[in-house]
Amino acid sequence: MPCQRREVARIAVQRAQVDVLLDRLARDSAQHFDGTVLVDSMWDNPNHWVRYSLFRTALGLAYGREISLHGRYARAETAGTAARFRFDDAVNFCDMPADERAARRQARRLLAGTQRPEDILSWDLPYGLPPAIVYDGLLRRQVSPTVDVRHPGIEDHVTEALMKLQQAECVLDKVHPDLVVLSHTVDFDFGALAWLTIRNGIPGVILFGEYGLLRFFKLHEPDDVYLSANFLTREQFAALPEPKRTVLGAVGREYLERRLAAQTWDVGAIHAYQNGVTGTSRAEICRSAGWDESHPIVAVYSISWFDFPHLYGQLNFLDPLDWMQTTIEAALQSPHVNWLFRPHPLEDRYGGVSLRSLMPEHLPPHIRLAPRGSSGADIMRSVDALVTLYGTAGVEFAGLGKPVLSASRGWYHDIGFTRTPATRDDYKAALGTTWWEGLGNEQTRYLANVFAGWHFCCPDWQGGFVLGDDFEQGRLYRTIPDLFENHAEEARKEIDLISDWWGSDVKGSHSFKMLRASGYALSNVVREPAPGKGTR
Repeated sequence: MPCQRREVARIAVQRAQVDVLLDRLARDSAQHFDGTVLVDSMWDNPNHWVRYSLFRTALGLAYGREISLHGRYARAETAGTAARFRFDDAVNFCDMPADERAARRQARRLLAGTQRPEDILSWDLPYGLPPAIVYDGLLRRQVSPTVDVRHPGIEDHVTEALMKLQQAECVLDKVHPDLVVLSHTVDFDFGALAWLTIRNGIPGVILFGEYGLLRFFKLHEPDDVYLSANFLTREQFAALPEPKRTVLGAVGREYLERRLAAQTWDVGAIHAYQNGVTGTSRAEICRSAGWDESHPIVAVYSISWFDFPHLYGQLNFLDPLDWMQTTIEAALQSPHVNWLFRPHPLEDRYGGVSLRSLMPEHLPPHIRLAPRGSSGADIMRSVDALVTLYGTAGVEFAGLGKPVLSASRGWYHDIGFTRTPATRDDYKAALGTTWWEGLGNEQTRYLANVFAGWHFCCPDWQGGFVLGDDFEQGRLYRTIPDLFENHAEEARKEIDLISDWWGSDVKGSHSFKMLRASGYALSNVVREPAPGKGTR
């Protein structure tokens, strides 16, 4: 289409201009790095290049030897950015040698002893690679809620994983980096690189970002392959002075209120709160389902089945399907509760198995599926409690004063505003009880709001220096020049803070930032969408 070609051409021009701007920023650094840096260029996203440029400036990496690591996708685009950043050299992950025959023999040996999907998590993999990384990669390739060990492509996929591990080792052997900079720790290639960086004792960093904020974390220890460094912990909460907790709770409460009012622009909130049909009440839910309003309503919010479920580490369950089937079985045996199961807001976007297909064909009277298009905010206000694996809804419900049962450790279990059973059996037992007693009170609401302030908000000095959503892709190039021009002072503070964080013993940059802050604010975390996006 001509209009699409024009848009692609516009983005290419804007990208080139932004690349020059970001390179100029990095050359204006008081720091001078002395060594070789391996720079992840396999994941191509405007925000990734912004995040790298901020980190690059903070450490003076432009004065070292920068080697860009390219992958299968967007080779021409990433090569153009590398050239405009004036990197010293480039390697391509896919060009690294790997012994396919040896990898296939090993894949066959592993699969020969694999009868059930849970056997995969016991695999002894080369270099001690955590099997959960391979398990999640298989979920993505099978587009499935659980790994099918009889899948016709599984031998090829396991062979691919083993070859990626070989290639990651070749990359490190070829480049001999003094620093490895990656965008992710998930999937076969990123996961292998992150793991071998840790195993080989090479300093490494993951340039993660979420909700417009930087959430970098260092790679030092084996558990650093999991996403955990920037979440508020029990120890950090205990060390916060009461005035800081109060301010965090206030901004967290305001953020959650705006999120429920469909005023935030991350893709999850858009699908959860901006696309639903409003006007649903508790009475209407009960009338439509044929429920007695005097019985408690417990909502069960599904999760994306194959979006790297082990991102935060080991679960109480094999995978989200195992969790959901366990929950459905418990609900069938608990007629004293009205159960409302809600599909993940991005279920249609991601494809694969639907929640409806997992439910019994003839649902008993006390179990219903939430109608498609129903308002997430209305459901939240109408039900009495929530069951989730570790979804964002756990923070939202608890912040609204609703009891939450989070089925496994994830990213918000540590400070106590949810009930989080220690084992799968504990979870199953809890579902048959009035587990919500002792939750949904002022204390748990307060804790959830403090957590929300820490996680979703930022220091009051940050102003409008907040990135757009990564899902905007190339459209972000339109907004980046104005971001740096209008918020130059905040950008400089961000760079200085990254430099201080890197020299500290704090693992996560967001945690370092929030611990150091004297005040907190929403800032522009609640922001307008990128130009041309419109209101969906």
